[in-house]
This record gives sequence, C-alpha cells and structure tokens, in this order.
Amino acid sequence: MRQPEPDGSHENTAADQHVGGRQTRSGLDRQVKSLSLPKALAFIVAAAAVVGLAAPAMAHVPSKPAPIGGAETYVAQLMANHRTVVRAEEGARMTSQAAAWFNHQRSIESQRLTAQAANYLRGEALEAIKSVLDAARTAAESAPAGVAPSVAALQAAIDTADNATPAGTADEILAALNGVAAAQGGLEAAIATYDAEQAAKVAPRSTRGPKSTTSGTSGGWDKARIDAVAAQYGITINYVTTTSCGYTAAPRYVTGCSDGSAVELSVGSGLAASDTWFVEQVLRHELSHVSIYRVCRTTYPAIAGSRGENVTDAWANQYGGATSTAAGGYGYNSTDAAAATAIHNGTCA
Repeated sequence: MRQPEPDGSHENTAADQHVGGRQTRSGLDRQVKSLSLPKALAFIVAAAAVVGLAAPAMAHVPSKPAPIGGAETYVAQLMANHRTVVRAEEGARMTSQAAAWFNHQRSIESQRLTAQAANYLRGEALEAIKSVLDAARTAAESAPAGVAPSVAALQAAIDTADNATPAGTADEILAALNGVAAAQGGLEAAIATYDAEQAAKVAPRSTRGPKSTTSGTSGGWDKARIDAVAAQYGITINYVTTTSCGYTAAPRYVTGCSDGSAVELSVGSGLAASDTWFVEQVLRHELSHVSIYRVCRTTYPAIAGSRGENVTDAWANQYGGATSTAAGGYGYNSTDAAAATAIHNGTCA
C-alpha cells in the first residue's frame, strides 16, 4: 500500500481514476481549485463544450464578461459606422426629394413665365399683323380702276391672311403675310406702269382762259384771294410766263396747266381787280384736274373718253366751287356731267 502524498493527497483509486474515458469529478475539482477565477471561468466554458452542457448551465457566468481582444470597441465602432451610413443615406434621400421639389417648382414657374411671354408676344404679333393688313387694305382701296386685277389679287391675299391669323400655325401665318407682301408689291408695280402709260398717252393740256370784258384800268387782280383758294387743296400756285403745256397768256387772258399734282398759271397783263373772278374760274378748273387725279390717278380717266376737259369743267361746276359752267372755257353737256358724277363716286373706267 502506497504512502499518502506530502500535500495530503492520496493516490486515486480505480473509482477515482477514469470512468468511460472521462476524468472523474474529484480530479476535476482539484484542477478547478488550483485555477484563478478568470481561468476557472474559461475552464468551465471549455468543459461545458466538451460534455455538451446547455446554455442554462452557465447562468452563473457574469452578465457582462470582461472585454476580450477589443471586441466591444470594435462592435461600438461598427454601430457608429452604421449610424453614419444610415444618416448619410437619409440625408441623400431628403436632399434628392428637396431637389425634386425645387425642380418641380422651377418648372411650374418657368411654364408660367413662358405662357406670359407667349401671350405677350402673340398680342404684339397680332397687332403687327393687323397693321400690315390695314396698310394693304388702304393700298387696295386707293388704287385706280385701271389696275383692278392687281387689286383683286391683293384682296384675295388679305382674305387668306385674315383666315390664317386666328388659329393658324406660325408657318401658315407667315406664308399668308408673305403672300400679302407679294401681292402688294405687284399692285404697286401695276400702278406705276399704269401711271406711266397714262402720262405717255395724255399730256397735260392748257386751259383756255376767258377774255376779260373790263377795260383793265381800275387796278390789279386779287392774287391773295387766288392763292387762298389753291391752299384749300394743299396746292401752291406756280406763276409762270409760259406754262409746261407750252402756252403763254395773252394780255387780258389767263391760261393754266396741271398734271394732277401741281398747278401753273400764266396771267396776262391788263387784268383789273374785277377780273379776279376770271382768274379764279381758270384756277378752279385746274384744281378739278387735281381732284380727278386724286381719285383716278390720272387727269383723264377712261370714263371721260375724249372729253376730258369738258368733264373737268363739269366737275369744277358741280364739285369744284366754280360758278361758271365753262370755268376752263370748254363747257359740258349732260353726258359730261354724268361722267363727273361717276368719277366723284369712285368710278374711273
């Protein structure tokens, strides 16, 4: 039989040694007792894993074990990083939402301003179009009868523009206005050709002045009165010795000449104050040429035929303020009077 160990321990018996390949409890107790508390806890955890102890068997382990290898700091850093990421993602989401809202508001404001600008520009454009069409209408209405086809073409272009303006596209309106401009240019060219043909066909004629029956010894005729009559038509008389028509007034005679835009008078010597009436009758005949030209763009419209001077005397007596039925020395009949009335009403051919 063996002696006890000096530290009081004894040799294990068969029951104290190994049972089923596992260390007996008495041997475990001795090992645990020889460990410090931290090591003992670690030993118990390892032993539990070996024998398959359930988690409740470790209920006596402290609820907050001591940090091992900085794990607690690492976890705390992970949580901080997670919060930073979450805050960044939330910030980005809110920034995106705010940007979308501001962009939407800017879009609404931009659309509103665009609509205002469009309405303003449309109003300005319509006013400009109206001015163009009004000018074209005036040109058509004032054109002589001899250019009727060009007038009709211009009127058709104006009607097309009128129809396109309310609801047409910009291209349609522009095309219509270009049509008006082209037709108006055609009308102006036709008027120029017509005027040139009329001027070449009929040169201005001299007015035969009536002979004064006065002695011519009572003083001079009233030039101021004559000038005042011409001024009513916007005309300043050009007093000449020989008119552009090639005539020079003989003593106690008056002769005149007009191309429809100006008036010349040649007044013979020897006229007295009482002869002013004769000078005025000749002047009113020449001013009637001006009036007829302003209607028909010629001093001898087609409706007058070969009796242009007679029709002018009829105009002078009926509409020109002349008290003589032969203001220019030509006289007129009922046919001439009817032609003068037609011209006065705007009919030239």
